[in-house]
Amino acid sequence: MEELICKAKNGDKQAYTELIKGLENDLYNIAKARTYDDEDAKDIVQETILIGYLKIGQLRNNKHFKGWIIKILINQCNKFYRLQKRNEEISNKYIEKFINSEQEDFNENRINFEGLITELDEIEQEIFKLYYDDKYTIKEIAKKLNINTNTIKSKLKRGRKRIKTTYQKAIIWILVVGILTAGVVFGRDIINYLKEIFDLSSIGQNNDGILRAIEDKEWVQNVQMDYIGLNENYSIKVNYILMDDINMYMVFELQSRTSFNKYDRFNITDLKITDQNEDVIYDTKNVMDKQRVKAEGRKRIDVNSNYDIQELFYLISDDYSSISKINISFSEIVLFADSNPGNISQTINAETKNINIDIDDKFINRKTIEYIANDKNEEYSIEKAIITDTGFYSIIKTKIGKIKFDLQINDTKYKCNTMGIHFDPIENCYYDLVYTDIDLNNIYDKLMLKSKKNFTELYKKYSQQ
Repeated sequence: MEELICKAKNGDKQAYTELIKGLENDLYNIAKARTYDDEDAKDIVQETILIGYLKIGQLRNNKHFKGWIIKILINQCNKFYRLQKRNEEISNKYIEKFINSEQEDFNENRINFEGLITELDEIEQEIFKLYYDDKYTIKEIAKKLNINTNTIKSKLKRGRKRIKTTYQKAIIWILVVGILTAGVVFGRDIINYLKEIFDLSSIGQNNDGILRAIEDKEWVQNVQMDYIGLNENYSIKVNYILMDDINMYMVFELQSRTSFNKYDRFNITDLKITDQNEDVIYDTKNVMDKQRVKAEGRKRIDVNSNYDIQELFYLISDDYSSISKINISFSEIVLFADSNPGNISQTINAETKNINIDIDDKFINRKTIEYIANDKNEEYSIEKAIITDTGFYSIIKTKIGKIKFDLQINDTKYKCNTMGIHFDPIENCYYDLVYTDIDLNNIYDKLMLKSKKNFTELYKKYSQQ
């Protein structure tokens, strides 16, 4: 087994498959004992196989593989109801049009209709075909099949629920099979995994455009770097990075040779980020010096290991468009409990470490459309306005603080979120980030940003006004 584990750590998919084959029954029995449901237990085992493949590089002692994978399984059981809800939200995106509503047409979004209804009995299949394929009403079906209308309604309802469950399980299984056949490159793009990491609502951002960019455009990048040793007990690396002209998100992973406490978190106290010209983007130690960052935040990421902690760190600025490389340097990290951030439990010191990331290489396909305002009004001024794959963003300068805006494109209105990002005591003015999701399938020449008192027309830069 140890030889198979070594091969699996080096990316050998067949070796990992062989490892799992010998443990599937044990994993299933444990999951069944905890969930009391055969299908749920199978789902959890599949999730465990997926996570195990993604995380096998974190296994410290090969002899403990079985205990390690069982621990992942137990964690998945404990998270079952939360994950079940999340999986339902994800799958609903694809099936709500033809499963959740009695009035919707299956043919409008026919995702293997014939294959899905094979889960139903013969009578249910006939009802579904008449209702969705032949457009019969419930009364017409009842008359044709000589079945009570309430029975028809009941069978449609139960059938939709069964198909929905089948489709959810199919999604999870496709992901597992994909991991074992396509490797880590496919694995890092899995929707469940990345959307959970980059769920931004807990850090004050609720921009579904960012999640859409992760899911549809593969904007999140795996930095694919090795751990950097801090001392004999700790090492660190950057796992993922996401960046557009306004937002920069980084996932740091801290690894320990000894077990962390369950709710431990970490913070890099002397973090400094510079660009290719050594201009400062962010500097924790010298916050009064000139730097580009207007706002920052952090989020703890749940992991299935007592030896790793992950933190999502985000920075908001109005000027990331010219950055082609970033250098991350630091030498001190502190550990603290999630429930008491002010109580530092340990300080980890090291020689200054540097991480260099080539942004051009990782974000060569990012697209930004810049807009300029036709005038400035007394209530606010537009400092920057752009559309990227993640949505619409505008930097607003105002004397009165946050202003609520709507974005109008042609006849469509989008409600905007507003985040206060900076106060300038010298000018006595506020800088707010205004953002919303939009559809980037079209290139818009003109936008309209509206507040209660004023509106401003925005024109695509270099277009004729």
